[in-house]
Amino acid sequence: MGVVRNGLVVVLAAVAAVSGCTDKPAAAPKVPSFGTSSPPSSSSRDRPIPRTCAGVVSQTEVSDILQVAVTGQTLPVVGIPEPKINRTARIDCYYGVPDGKDRTAAVVTIFLASYTDEAAARKRMNSTVADERDAGAKPGDVPVGPDKGVLLTGAKRTLIAVRGNNTVVVTVLPDLVAPEQAPSLMGSLADKALTPR
Repeated sequence: MGVVRNGLVVVLAAVAAVSGCTDKPAAAPKVPSFGTSSPPSSSSRDRPIPRTCAGVVSQTEVSDILQVAVTGQTLPVVGIPEPKINRTARIDCYYGVPDGKDRTAAVVTIFLASYTDEAAARKRMNSTVADERDAGAKPGDVPVGPDKGVLLTGAKRTLIAVRGNNTVVVTVLPDLVAPEQAPSLMGSLADKALTPR
């Protein structure tokens, strides 16, 4: 409500508002944060272990990734949980097995396993790397998607990597892939095996 005096309007509400002010500053408004998102938790990166080798990496995908024709049979061996090493599941896949031969004749193998947690998976990886090194293989770090793996070069080429609760071991016969291509191609194959579908 206003009062007219000498042509001016005095707003009583404004006076009341000024008289009601305190020395306390107004609270600052909350500003939303737009920082980078946190990395995915290990559980979001875990892959359930498939029951078939086609669910791990198909033979066609193996050929495409390694850029060489891998022919013959694909033979699976489905593992069982091993509480002593905290392993919950495993599948071993043998690719390029000639007709009439057993799985030891495979030109490519991929072993995919899951563990109770990432610490158990890493412990298993470190143990396997140590065993291969003791057998004379030379280790070297290689990229495996967003992670790193260890490529062991000896009588055969073996790449070992961990992602979340999973481990993968990829073995390729030495004459299948050129030495200079082995780190990137085997890293891509390991990444494919570790990636949930």
